[in-house]
Formats: sequence, C-alpha cells, structure tokens
Amino acid sequence: MGKFVRALLFSGVLVIGLCGSAATTSKSAAKSDDFAEFQAFVESTGEGSGRLQDAERATRVGETFDRMFGALVQNDNFADLPDDELVLIFKASGLANSYDGSPRRAEQLLKLTLEKKRRNLSEANDMSIAFNSLLRARLFVSAGVLRNSQPELANEVLPDVIERHEGASPSWYERGEDAEGGTPVLTRRAANIERGSKIIVVAHPRCHFTLGAATAIAAEPALSRIFASHSDWIMPPTRGLELAALQEWDDEFPVFSIKLAHSLEDWSLIDGWDTPRFYFLRDGKIVDTVIGWPKEGRMNELKAAVTRLNVD
Repeated sequence: MGKFVRALLFSGVLVIGLCGSAATTSKSAAKSDDFAEFQAFVESTGEGSGRLQDAERATRVGETFDRMFGALVQNDNFADLPDDELVLIFKASGLANSYDGSPRRAEQLLKLTLEKKRRNLSEANDMSIAFNSLLRARLFVSAGVLRNSQPELANEVLPDVIERHEGASPSWYERGEDAEGGTPVLTRRAANIERGSKIIVVAHPRCHFTLGAATAIAAEPALSRIFASHSDWIMPPTRGLELAALQEWDDEFPVFSIKLAHSLEDWSLIDGWDTPRFYFLRDGKIVDTVIGWPKEGRMNELKAAVTRLNVD
C-alpha cells in the first residue's frame, strides 16, 4: 500500500475502489477516484435541496479537503510526494480554495504552486491563480512578495492598501487611486452599520442581475435618492478584486459605488452572497431581505422594504 493511500486511510477516509478490490484497482485509479469523490462532494453542496449558503459551503468544503488530503500537506510534507500525487493535491487544493478562500487555504495553495514550479510541473496560470488567491484572502503583503519574486507575475495589478478600520468588524475596502492616478488604492474602513437605517446590497460589477437591479433603481428618482443616501454596495469576498470592472461600474453608477467586503467571517450577518441581495438594517439588525433580480425585477418588494425601513 502506497504512502498516499496510507495517509488517506489514517485520516479516516474510505478510499473508493480499495475496499474488497485491492488486487484489481491500481494506485493511480485510486488517486483519481479520490479527487473525483472530492469534486462530486463540492458540486453536491451547491445543488438542489442540499445547496448550502456560501459561509457554510466554505466551511464544509474546507473541512472535507482537510479530512481527505490534510495529512499529505500538513507541515509541508508534500515535498516528499511523487509528482502525480502532488499534481492531484494541487488540483484539490485549488478547488477547495475557490470556496474556502481563507488565508490558511491560500497559503497552502501557494506552497503547492511553488513546489510544482520547483519540479518544472507548472502550467500556464498556476502562479496567477496562487497570486489571486492571496488577494482574495486579503494577504496583500504576501501577494506583493510573490509578485516581486516571480517574473511571470510582473503584469499583475497589486493595489496599495491603507488600514483605517482600527480593528472594527465588519469592514470593507473602498477603492481609489494614488495621486499619480496609476496604482489602485484600497482603504479598509469600518462599515459602521450598527446605528441608523441602512441598506446593504451584495453586488458584483460583472453580474448582469446586479446590473439590472442598479439600472432599475437608478430609473426611479425617489428610490434612487434613498439608495444613494442609505445604501452601501459590497462585493463578495469570495471573488477576485476585479478592479477594472469596479472602475467601469463606478463610471456608470457613481452613487452606487461597490466596496469590497473584507471576509466571510467579518460579514457573518450576510447569510448568502449570491448577487444581488438587499439587506435592510435598523441599528445593525436585519429587518427585511430581498433576494435576486429576475427578468421582471423586484421593484415592488424593494419599495415595500424601503417603506418599512421608514427612510427619506
């Protein structure tokens, strides 16, 4: 029995195809089955009645990766893995990272990426994926170190980050540019949603449903005025920075400027990050929620929620 299989069995995972068929199942087939099993689990968390909200899905995906593959990557002992096993773990780590974008997961993916490069196993976008995973995890210093050390990342955009949140939670990043108008600047500030009436809109600049909602709201003068003064639009922390798309959005909807949420944990009051979602808050408590934007819109629901929020 190979080291890969022993580690999986030690971690409590039933390896598909090994039980009762060791004489006919090759080690390579078992490894492929392990990744297929993990991939199938991830897909099942986002489908049908078993669909999980983003935060719970991130937790479940991360925990399942750790249970299935954690013994192989803890303490960086993956350096002893054969090439094919390293590539498999890298693929699984990348899949886990796309849902559980935590700092620990991003650092894990980075180490696997660097090990692949050391062995001349890198594919075209490996380093870029690792770099962007660090940005998603808000590990901006680590992203800078990586970009400066890897020539293939020379054209990647790295913002300057200014901390102004003073440890407050939740917090977000406001986008701007330096005095020269070149390097993007992200300023992290406290959201300050604990007092007063607020509307938090979960949005994404490349989501056509979000675009439809913003267009409809902007076309209603009274509603647009209320949203301009009482709403904050935030982008899910599970996505990339999308700085160019954010600039295009701000050009079209300057009063609905989209900020970047800091982390899932920081924004625990948000129970789902599908876009768009509208949360109506009074003194930090959710009093109404409007979810999604179908073809016919949800204008009546928005207006009713605004009326109940009692804002001018």
